[in-house]
Amino acid sequence: MKEKLIGFIIDELAQGENVVAHGSKTDKTYIGVNSFLIKKNAEALSLLNKLIFNYEQDLGMENLRDAKTRFRPTHFLKKYKLTPLHDKVL
Repeated sequence: MKEKLIGFIIDELAQGENVVAHGSKTDKTYIGVNSFLIKKNAEALSLLNKLIFNYEQDLGMENLRDAKTRFRPTHFLKKYKLTPLHDKVL
């Protein structure tokens, strides 16, 4: 905005049509900037034939999952937690 950075997003271009967004930050004093950033990011990724967008991990945080749901995702990835059975390496 007039040469002032008010938002950014960090994407990882994965295999095939996949993209993982690792984080984003916006200046919340600009109303709608987060939605604008996501829209423009999606437009740029579409030009690269990247069609599946994994927008950050919600880390089990209910509010973050709720916020992500507002973008109308087609699905959520399943999460798994791996724990060792014991101290021995198999």
